[in-house]
Amino acid sequence: MNKGSGCDDDYYDAAERHRRDAELLFKAGRMANADHLYGLAAECLLKAFWEKHFPVYFAQNKQKHCAQGKQKRKFPHMDKNKLWDAFKFFMDGRIETMLPQYFLEDCPYNDWHISQRYCTEGVIMPERVEVHRKWTIRAFNMLIEHC
Repeated sequence: MNKGSGCDDDYYDAAERHRRDAELLFKAGRMANADHLYGLAAECLLKAFWEKHFPVYFAQNKQKHCAQGKQKRKFPHMDKNKLWDAFKFFMDGRIETMLPQYFLEDCPYNDWHISQRYCTEGVIMPERVEVHRKWTIRAFNMLIEHC
């Protein structure tokens, strides 16, 4: 349960919702908000996969993160690939049987940060959003059957 929110964490539902909304914003030319939601969709998708296939490890790390005084952030965000780096490190040697090798290519979110939700619209360039969009869609297509 997510303390204070009155609801259980559902990373897959959140991922799908953020991805759908990001697509609507992207098509409307609202790049800053689209990019923000693509990042959140990717983050939630990785967490959904991790939680489903490695629930004990996922739960232990959520507890550990909270015990370190980080109650507001149970796990890292996609910020500068922190979550992706942790995901790849943990999956090393485990992921090959579940996902294709090309999925382990570097995640393009090293230039994304959760605080960019405060940026003005013109700061986020369409080319950058397209890179994040393509990776997120590719990740969904690959992980959808596993979540």
